[in-house]
Amino acid sequence: MSENANPVSKRVADMKAKRERAKKRLEQYNEKIKRLEKQEAEEARKRRTHLLIVCGAEIAALYGNPLEETEIHTLVNFLREQQNAGIFTLRKTEESAEEEPQEPTEEMNGSNEDIFGELFGF
Repeated sequence: MSENANPVSKRVADMKAKRERAKKRLEQYNEKIKRLEKQEAEEARKRRTHLLIVCGAEIAALYGNPLEETEIHTLVNFLREQQNAGIFTLRKTEESAEEEPQEPTEEMNGSNEDIFGELFGF
């Protein structure tokens, strides 16, 4: 009977070793997933930060100087009012861009402001 017990205990030991290797691989996969998720979050944060910087630079260029915080809130409220009144939506801006190019008018000068408000959900 000792001969029969020996192969079974070897198989049990092999299975336990295999289970330990699988646990280590699982831990490695979990670590890799965490690294990738962290990298993805970092890239998304960088994209958002870049867009916010571009938005600020465009607004500063539009007004010729950086705005004070109170002026930014006033601008955002203005854009919200325009959007709520149906005067501006990003879709309208995109549709008008598909049409034939027009000469800039005073009405079109405010289009950058409108785009920023909808892009960033102000």
